[in-house]
Amino acid sequence: MTEYILFVDDEPLIKRLVTHYFRHKIRQGEYEFIFAHNGRDALEKIQAYPQIDLLVTDINMPEIDGLTLLSKIRDLDLDIKAVIVSAYEDLKNIRRAMNQGAFDFITKPIDFQELESTMNRALEYVREIKNKSSLMSSDQLPEVESKEIYVNNQLVLEKQQEINYSNNSDYIHFQEIETGVNQLINHLRLYQQDFPLASPQILQNAKDIDLSSLLLGLPTTIQSMKNKTNQP
Repeated sequence: MTEYILFVDDEPLIKRLVTHYFRHKIRQGEYEFIFAHNGRDALEKIQAYPQIDLLVTDINMPEIDGLTLLSKIRDLDLDIKAVIVSAYEDLKNIRRAMNQGAFDFITKPIDFQELESTMNRALEYVREIKNKSSLMSSDQLPEVESKEIYVNNQLVLEKQQEINYSNNSDYIHFQEIETGVNQLINHLRLYQQDFPLASPQILQNAKDIDLSSLLLGLPTTIQSMKNKTNQP
């Protein structure tokens, strides 16, 4: 069964990069990509292709941005899951997108292996939703039992997405910490360059806190914390 993916990005080369990376799945009929260059164009594509299963969208775009697009999809009550693409520096908007119901996010520059893995998880979630919806309309089970199974499975799926969001929130938190630490380290290094002749008190204080080890060790510590957060 072909899965339809709407990819929204205003970068001219994105269509060529995506179609090249996924060319085998496109040829085999597993994926069909539909491309839009902003949120307004995306809404028109959604109307033209009601079979769209997944939305992959940049946040910063002209006319209608990714956050507004998510909001409009939610207002229209469309059953489309979204993966957000944005830069590390745009953590605030990534968090807003997750709060608006985005399934997951990836960061730029795009790692296409990460994109594929994230898309697969999102599409699996969409398939589960469709299967439970089909179960609701089937006559294979008594109506009450069928509805109970559907509700229970919906709760499980919602909990899975909640856990997924929780892990992403931790990752965002560590990204913010890492950004702050790197800014502090750069500031200290600039200070050392501009004021090499520090007072005896400052020199003694630097020895007491082992400033050199701190400057070398903090980035490694932050990266280790991030790696542990990303582990299943």
